[in-house]
Amino acid sequence: MTSLRHIDRDAIATMEKGYRTNFINSLSGFKSLNMVGTINPEGKTNLAVFSQVFHLGANPALMGMIVRPDSVPRHTLTNML
Repeated sequence: MTSLRHIDRDAIATMEKGYRTNFINSLSGFKSLNMVGTINPEGKTNLAVFSQVFHLGANPALMGMIVRPDSVPRHTLTNML
């Protein structure tokens, strides 16, 4: 039988940075890869990859997605807005 290991806040804080990043990023499991295509008012196309897309409702059909903060231009979000 495999015993479960408890990992507390202190254990996470002392992990090497790269290991901690991979550990935290893997906690939610596998994520689907979604490609979102948009076009701006001038007709220029944009295709972006998103892993944070989720179902909100079926009637009406609602989907949501998380976009990172706009520290750099986010063309997909700008085109959608």
